[in-house]
Amino acid sequence: MTDHGHIWEEIVWENGVPEPERGFQAIEELAVSHTIGYYLPAGPEWIEDPTTELGYDMADCWASCMIPFDWGLQYDPRGFLFISEMVSGVYVVQFDEDIDPRFNYPALWSIEDNGD
Repeated sequence: MTDHGHIWEEIVWENGVPEPERGFQAIEELAVSHTIGYYLPAGPEWIEDPTTELGYDMADCWASCMIPFDWGLQYDPRGFLFISEMVSGVYVVQFDEDIDPRFNYPALWSIEDNGD
């Protein structure tokens, strides 16, 4: 997740001031993307043949490349972020800073739960 809340102030303009009439050509240097968090989807600890197991056929490389392809990210006002990953499914994540005690939805299972 990146923060671009100050992107306008952080752009380096060629002549020191914004020139909307010149558009992108007036920009000398774009603002930096500030990473404020990330989420790596949980999965099996080891897969002998991930290409076959996860169905990465590389046929079009739009939805089946061997990198996460997250799209349609939605922020819920209760502090949750919904992530749709093209191959592995939907994830619901939350930053610690966004936890609101009014909306406590504990996990329905734990990693230690072996299904017994």
